[in-house]
Amino acid sequence: MPDKSPSIDFGEIERNLRKMAARVPGAEDRLIGLALMAGVKLVQDRTPVDTGALKAANAAKWHGGQQPPGTVAEGESPEHFPLEARSGEGYLYNSMSYAASVHEDLDAYHDVGQAKYIERALPELGEELIRRLADDLMKEIAP
Repeated sequence: MPDKSPSIDFGEIERNLRKMAARVPGAEDRLIGLALMAGVKLVQDRTPVDTGALKAANAAKWHGGQQPPGTVAEGESPEHFPLEARSGEGYLYNSMSYAASVHEDLDAYHDVGQAKYIERALPELGEELIRRLADDLMKEIAP
């Protein structure tokens, strides 16, 4: 039986978003910010939880904005992202120094969350993210 799920042409959607963004000053960076804020939420849902510090330390930074790390557990000190985002750039990161080792440890068992919690979350943004970006951009073009 053939697959009847709808086919989504992300290339066409991207071209249309770029055309619309060209009409709104700063839209590209705002779109990147929206995408990264959605990414932070998705990553937080998958971050392994022990004390909660790692989950709270997920953050994003883009040209002209940021979603800084949240409150962390007592005694923990989140680091700040060392790079400044240029126009058209954005970063999704975890500000705790041990985040990379937790992210990469495929042998660790987590009651809550998973290894590769950032890497595995990004492809899932898909259709919902594009819908949110298009809606936000349309509000800018035709308020």
